[in-house]
Amino acid sequence: MEFFVCRCSATAQVILDGNNLGPNMNSAGNLLTKQCKAGFHTITLQCMAGRSCSPPQVTTVIKNTNPISPRVVPFQCV
Repeated sequence: MEFFVCRCSATAQVILDGNNLGPNMNSAGNLLTKQCKAGFHTITLQCMAGRSCSPPQVTTVIKNTNPISPRVVPFQCV
């Protein structure tokens, strides 16, 4: 199992390969670690409250991670 987080300044829904994995952070603003299988993945972040995320999606390799050192996938809400 591999691990990643989606860093963004706002709470948004994490979509991994078309599947909604829930929010990128909890109500306290802490990033939530998500799990996936090793390999190439397309990650989309859907911002809330009429904002949009940049880039709209990222295709990346996620491998050699653990819960302590997840892959950081950066986004910016605009």
